Amino acid sequence: MHKVLHEIETGNWKERAEFRDYNTALQGVNDQDEFNNMTTIFFQRFRHMFDKHVAPCWRSDAILHYIIGGNPILAKEFVRWLVDYNVMMKRMTRTERLLHFNSLTKLLIWDRSIIAQKRRSM
Repeated sequence: MHKVLHEIETGNWKERAEFRDYNTALQGVNDQDEFNNMTTIFFQRFRHMFDKHVAPCWRSDAILHYIIGGNPILAKEFVRWLVDYNVMMKRMTRTERLLHFNSLTKLLIWDRSIIAQKRRSM
């Protein structure tokens, strides 16, 4: 979904079959600049909602076992994310990797301390 949305945001939407009817109707409009601006705003808003509501859910470790053991399409996408992450890590310098892992470790420690506090309060 992210890849498709990225392609659409870069202006590729005009060549996609999903937008053929809209693009054809747009040819008959006198003020196309206004509609192009509306299209840009629509995709910006769609990206915002995707980043706010969809991505956090599907990138959460709470859904990890469903992704791996469930739908093969989702499992394949998840593996692509892992490979992309691995490639990114190989491109980083040693210092960048240490900083990255240090920030992840801090988040993990903070997350575990919150869970421990919740368990104690039960």
